[in-house]
Amino acid sequence: MTAAVPENITLKNKIGESKIGEVDYGETWEAFDRSKKKKLVLKSIKTSCTNKADTFQNEVAVWEQLRSDGAALPAVTLNGQDENGFWYTREFVAGQSWAESKIYKENAAVKKITALANFIAQLHSKGLTHRNLKPSNIFEAGGGAVAVDADFGGFRSPDGIWSNDVKSLAQLLAFLLTGQMPDSISDEQIPEACRLFVAETRQNPPASIAEFRSGLDRIEKVTRASVFAADNAANTSATNNNVTNNTVNSDSTLPQTDSLPEGAVCPQCRIPVQATAANRVCPQCGRSYLEPCLNCQALNLFWVKTCRSCGGDLAALKQKLYATLNTQKQMILKFRESYGHEKTLPLLKYMSTVSHPDFLAFKEWAKKMALLIQKERKDIKVYVDSIRVQAAAAMKSQKYDRVQQILDQVPHPLLDDPLRQLYNEAGETMKEVDSLVKEIRNALSTKQYSQLLSCVQRYLELKANDPEAQNLQKKIEKLTTITSTKGMKFRRIPGGKFYMGSHDSDEYLRNNEHPQHRVVIPHNLFIGVYQVTQKEFFELMEFNPSTSVENENCPADSVTWYSAVEFCNKMGALESFSPFYDLKSVKRRANGSIEKAEVTILGGDGYRLPTEAEWEHACRAGSITPWSFGDQVFDVDTYAWYFDNSSMETHPVGGKKPNSWGLYDMHGNVMEWCHDWYEEFFYLQCPEEEENPPGPAEGTSKVLRGGAWQFGAEATRCAYRNSSVPDTAAAVIGFRVCRNANDEVL
Repeated sequence: MTAAVPENITLKNKIGESKIGEVDYGETWEAFDRSKKKKLVLKSIKTSCTNKADTFQNEVAVWEQLRSDGAALPAVTLNGQDENGFWYTREFVAGQSWAESKIYKENAAVKKITALANFIAQLHSKGLTHRNLKPSNIFEAGGGAVAVDADFGGFRSPDGIWSNDVKSLAQLLAFLLTGQMPDSISDEQIPEACRLFVAETRQNPPASIAEFRSGLDRIEKVTRASVFAADNAANTSATNNNVTNNTVNSDSTLPQTDSLPEGAVCPQCRIPVQATAANRVCPQCGRSYLEPCLNCQALNLFWVKTCRSCGGDLAALKQKLYATLNTQKQMILKFRESYGHEKTLPLLKYMSTVSHPDFLAFKEWAKKMALLIQKERKDIKVYVDSIRVQAAAAMKSQKYDRVQQILDQVPHPLLDDPLRQLYNEAGETMKEVDSLVKEIRNALSTKQYSQLLSCVQRYLELKANDPEAQNLQKKIEKLTTITSTKGMKFRRIPGGKFYMGSHDSDEYLRNNEHPQHRVVIPHNLFIGVYQVTQKEFFELMEFNPSTSVENENCPADSVTWYSAVEFCNKMGALESFSPFYDLKSVKRRANGSIEKAEVTILGGDGYRLPTEAEWEHACRAGSITPWSFGDQVFDVDTYAWYFDNSSMETHPVGGKKPNSWGLYDMHGNVMEWCHDWYEEFFYLQCPEEEENPPGPAEGTSKVLRGGAWQFGAEATRCAYRNSSVPDTAAAVIGFRVCRNANDEVL
């Protein structure tokens, strides 16, 4: 061998028996795959051809694609390569090769070559040629299928006897008709029906398989007519040789089962039937006088009344088929008119299979209509896709009325489910916008500004591109938002009742989050729109404890609870508010953070940390779902920086969508200190509708709320609770501040 044999493949013991053949580029061996228990044919390629291994590998990929499409082909595997060359295997084909086949009649040989030509056309459509289509490479695979050996010819000279695929098909036809190899066949040995075609193809092969198959079709029609003639001659007898003077004479070339009727004319060209016409074919138009019974397909002369095989009424059968085809034609036209092109396809497919010569007009009409339907379907798809793009663009631009105007132009049958859904979505959105506008106007006219927050954020989402909405946003900003001396924004949120904690149905429920209980926030509240940033913290405190200081708009992190309340007091002092906290015995770390202090609650009107209840009320923004935006975890990415999207670091505040009350980062970035002491099972002690429950009177840890960049999506839920000792300075902990708001109009 020119290349090593894979370990799992065994050649026969006697090398003389196992070698199948040898050519200039390699050898062929009969082999056995021990691992798969299968017979194989192994082909080795010499070193001089190994530079074509990549080409062959591409050919193998095409071959396997054809196998997956249903072609009866043996599997081929490119096994390996070494210094001697490379080798590949194909599975053993159990069928008989054409080299051992019998001599075939013209019609049978033409059918076999036609089947092989169809496969070669597939091969050519993939950019691949076989170039070695010889009898020993083609097998009868069973069930009439033809299996072709994967001998592509990529390693041989293109001038061999089998090098041109189209020419090889003609050579094979000659072989099947004579049983002899092409170089030893004379034209006289080939049957007359195929002689001229084979000779012309061998001398000047057509440029394509399509041209070759066209010639095969012509031969197949001629040979089929001779088969029909022989069949009819064997099964009918000549009767009534002498007919009256009013009928056309008949001789032995035109046997019939009924006598020739007076005035019989060709059904196609309407000239009188000529009893001496050769092969029972009209000499004027070439239509056969024989036609198949529509019940059993047996051949009969067209003028007989009863089928010689099944006894069926031939005229009634033709009348029934005509009625069926005519009805189907009308249905096709009706479906086409109403854009039901898909419904026409099975009808056209049936009509195009009609082979009776009296109904070929229907067949031709079906073929032309099928082409027209295909073009119309393509044009409709282009049109609907363009409408889809226009409607989607209008929806994205928040022009909801324009969406419906665009879709109203589309005929109803062309509206698919996505377009109908888009139409309905635009309509529902317009209704929602109208409802929101009414609520906003009512709140403005009655000066009930606390109600604005329940609908304004949604309105701005739906109409963000509308100048009127943008003007309204500025007005609402003035009415519901204040700015501190240091430029920090605070949103006025309404008091009210809400359910605190997690419902038992929450799949992420933790022990410290239930039972869920109703809580009352009796006052309005100003709360920070954003978490306190590093810039804001440094300007007031003159130090920045944060772990990463690359962006001053990131939230201040690593802030102890003591430093957070000190920030609140200093911020209130700038605006002449009385302090909420009193800090004594302050102990600081080297960076300025307060490590320890005695904190007393003074309860002034200054800034403070929100209670745990106030924080959850602000986070929920009127919602009852696990997150303020709903119950779908895959939406978290839109609202929060957390483990899956944070790249393990904090991000500038306001980078994600706010909740419906306009508060940012309530669901992530950093956890936030709350005012309360923490107790794991505190909710078990909470009475229903308690007013702003302050938490335990004492403890060792303070409450932390909201998720963080280092935590998973479940930690971003509204009810998620965590805690840490107040001197903790961690990169995942920050804060936001709040203060009580009176009920006066801003």
